Amino acid sequence: MSTATIKPKTGTAQQWTDSGRILELNEWGVSITEDKKYILKIGDGINKFDDLPAAVSTPYFEEIQANVLEQYNEVMQFKNNITDATAAANIQATKAETAASNAQAAADACNAIAIEQNAMTDETAGVAYRLGVNNGMIFIEEIE
Repeated sequence: MSTATIKPKTGTAQQWTDSGRILELNEWGVSITEDKKYILKIGDGINKFDDLPAAVSTPYFEEIQANVLEQYNEVMQFKNNITDATAAANIQATKAETAASNAQAAADACNAIAIEQNAMTDETAGVAYRLGVNNGMIFIEEIE
């Protein structure tokens, strides 16, 4: 496997300005700012280093990183909101299930009371009967 080493021309922003250097076509140059940030420019064989656009720069990557972090935080806030909403919905669903269960128990109790209200026992024969209405007809049935 063959390897190559790329050694771009390097200098401070002031050194590049003072030199007025024109990078050859596709030649790389790096400017090191006072706060130790790097700016890569690629030559076109015509324009001075200072007049070339930055191909890559540390400040640009820091800006991208800040934007990504901001968007990540927004996504995490959305996730937290969804998690909170889901938890709240689950609590309400549990409450609704409990209320439905309680309502069914109350309905069952009411039916039991209605059956008791309509029940009669022949104490001599020891047989229990229930009085009811079905389709407009009154009936008496033996309760087992």
